[in-house]
Amino acid sequence: MQVQQTEYGALGLQLVPRIRPPGDGSGIDLVPGVLGIDLMLEAHGIAIPVTHEDLAKWGTTFDQAYPMALNNLRARSQNEVWEPVPAVPGMQLYRSGDKNAAARALLLPELFQDFPREGVLFSIPSPGRLLTICLWNFESLRALPHLESVTRVVHKRAREPLSDQVFWADGENIQHLLLDEELEDVRPPHAFLRAVERLATASFQSVPAEA
Repeated sequence: MQVQQTEYGALGLQLVPRIRPPGDGSGIDLVPGVLGIDLMLEAHGIAIPVTHEDLAKWGTTFDQAYPMALNNLRARSQNEVWEPVPAVPGMQLYRSGDKNAAARALLLPELFQDFPREGVLFSIPSPGRLLTICLWNFESLRALPHLESVTRVVHKRAREPLSDQVFWADGENIQHLLLDEELEDVRPPHAFLRAVERLATASFQSVPAEA
């Protein structure tokens, strides 16, 4: 379905970004080969992907339209809440009030009053799910295997599966942790390893010395 730019406002539709699986789209790669970003028109449960043809008809490009779309999403995300996952200490679920919670991964540094210095682990198994673990200390990493397993279960059961992978946001970039199903082959980016080293050092230094 194609909607003229002059029409979608009258229909109550709003231009927002969405995170999508890899493949052809009207946008850009977020994590090459794993996640992409494109645009959609959305309101009241209606979601219409924006195509290259739509952008051309509107006389714009993805790069030009994306800042406005992100601002629209930002305006809808200010009053949302995080809900703890009772079975997993440290894990939180983002309640967006719509079916585009996953796109809030693009705004993670803005969704916490105090964004952790060493970043946030997150997953987006479906468009309506955003799961996170804040890396406040070394103990926070204990929740990682649970995040990985919950993500795979939700992804497998989702009507619209998005990604069964875990990612790390450091406040500026989003990176793929490259975990396998048994967590036996973990190939995280070097920046994440340095963050883990800092957490481990801080944890060691906080342990009182023996008398």
